[in-house]
Amino acid sequence: MKNFKRKSIHLALAAGIGASSMAMAGGPGNGMYINADGTGQVLLYPYYTTRGGMDTYMSVINTTGYAKAVKVRFIESRNSREVLDFNLYMSPYDMWTAAVVDTGTGAKVITADKSCTTPMIPAGGQAFVNYAYTGTVDNEDKIDSGDSDANGINIGGRDGETQSLDRTREGYIEVIEMGEIYGNDDLLEALTHVDGVPDDCSKLQGLKYSDLGSKLQITDPTGGLTGSASLVAPGSGTDFSYDPVAIDNFTWNQIWHQAGSIEPDLRHGRDRSLVFYNQQVVDTSWNGVGEYEGKDSVDAVNALLMHRAVINEFVLDNVTLSGTDWVVTMPTKRYSVPIQDPNNSNHDGHHALPPFTSTFWENGAWVRMHFDDEAHQQVGHSNQEGYHTYYGLPVIGFMVQDFVNLNAAPGVMATYGGSFKHKYETCISGDVNQRYESCHYAY
Repeated sequence: MKNFKRKSIHLALAAGIGASSMAMAGGPGNGMYINADGTGQVLLYPYYTTRGGMDTYMSVINTTGYAKAVKVRFIESRNSREVLDFNLYMSPYDMWTAAVVDTGTGAKVITADKSCTTPMIPAGGQAFVNYAYTGTVDNEDKIDSGDSDANGINIGGRDGETQSLDRTREGYIEVIEMGEIYGNDDLLEALTHVDGVPDDCSKLQGLKYSDLGSKLQITDPTGGLTGSASLVAPGSGTDFSYDPVAIDNFTWNQIWHQAGSIEPDLRHGRDRSLVFYNQQVVDTSWNGVGEYEGKDSVDAVNALLMHRAVINEFVLDNVTLSGTDWVVTMPTKRYSVPIQDPNNSNHDGHHALPPFTSTFWENGAWVRMHFDDEAHQQVGHSNQEGYHTYYGLPVIGFMVQDFVNLNAAPGVMATYGGSFKHKYETCISGDVNQRYESCHYAY
C-alpha cells in the first residue's frame, strides 16, 4: 500500500562504516556489497517456517519514488529447490505484505495486499509446489559436458530426498529487483496506488519478454528495497522478528523476466565484490573465475557472505523451560552443489564447486559449524595485484530464544521470545591482509 504509516526516525550524523567504506573504494559502482543501511537491490530472508504451529509474516518495502519490478522467490530448506516465484510490481513508496501458512500437506503464501503480482495470488492463497524436486533424476554434468548452453549445477529434478510437499514447510526467501518502470504511462498508472489500491493490475498480466521495450519499458535497478520478517507462534504468543540481508549494486542493468520464468536469480549480478575487512575494503574481481556462465556473480555473492565461523549464544534452563535454535542458511549453495546418485556409476565425476566440497543426495551435504580452512575457500582476482583467498562458507542467519514463566499469575502472558543476529569470524588473505596469521589459528 502506498500510504503506509510512517514513523519518526532520528538520523545518525555519520554514515555507517560499511557504506562509508564503499565510497572510499571509489563508489558503489565498482561492485556489489552488503548495505549496512539495510536497503538494496537484493534481499535475502534467511528463514520462513510453518512448523511447530508457526506462521511467517514478511514485508517488502520500496523506499524510493519510482515504480519497481521485483522477483519474489521461496526456496525450500533441504536442497534449496524453488517452491514458488512470481513478479511483484511496486508503486512508489509501496509496502507489500504476505504470510506463509500451513495447508495441512505443505505451505502456501497468502496476502490481503493489493500490490500487483503476476500471476495474481488467489484470494485463498497460492500453494507451494514440488515441481523442482520431483520427476526424473537429472545426472547430467553441466560443468564438464562441453555443452555451449551449460549453465552450471542443475537446480531441478529429483535429488534423492523426499518428494513430499512437507519440504515446502520451511526454507528461505529471495527478493531481487529486476528494474524500474518508467516509460509506459498506461502501465505506471495501472500499478500505482491511489488510497492503497492500484488502478488496474490486469494490464500487467501476460507480459512477454518481447514486450520489454514496447510496453514495459524498464530501466536499471537502483536499489532502495528493504523489508522484515516475523516467525509468529499464535499458540504460545511468541514473535521472532528479523531483517533480511540487503545486497546493493547487485547488477548494472535491467534483468526483467516474464512471470513463469525461474530467472533472474543470484547468477544475474556483477562479477565484482566489495567487502569491508581488516579496516579496509577488499575489492575482488571474479571475472573468469567461475566454472559456468553466471558463477562469477555467485562467487561475488559468496564473497559478501563468506565466514569461517558462526558465533552466537545459547541457553538451556530447566527452570524457565528455555530453548535456543540457530538458523544457518547458505543462499548460494544451490549453484555449487550437484546431486550425485550413488546408484549411477556413470556420474561419479560430479563435483561440488568452490567453496563447497560435498555433493548432494539423501540426507544432504554434510557441514560443520567451524568450516575447514583448507577445504572451504575460493580465490578471486585482486583489483590491485595478486589474488584474494576467502575462507569458510557463505552463510546468513540468526538465533532465537524462548522462555516460559511458570510463576506468572493466571491470565498473564507467560511466554517470551527474542531473535539475535549471528556474529561471524571472517578471514581473507592476500594483499589486503598483513595480519593473516592472526586469523589462521587451529581449533
